[in-house]
Amino acid sequence: MDGRTLTQLPPEMALSVVNEQLRIACKDLHELAVQMDVSEADITRRLDALGYHYDEAVNQFRPH
Repeated sequence: MDGRTLTQLPPEMALSVVNEQLRIACKDLHELAVQMDVSEADITRRLDALGYHYDEAVNQFRPH
């Protein structure tokens, strides 16, 4: 999946995909952004609108 596809998903599905990739395929948000060819800021902004922030300690987006 690329960043363009990610932005077309409903926000709740994007959250699920991002957290799954962080859990099984990427060591951190930077690696995920590179793999999806999208900026970290774009991912963060999209999920922040849902009320989620990136928690480095657990490598997941969590509720505020």
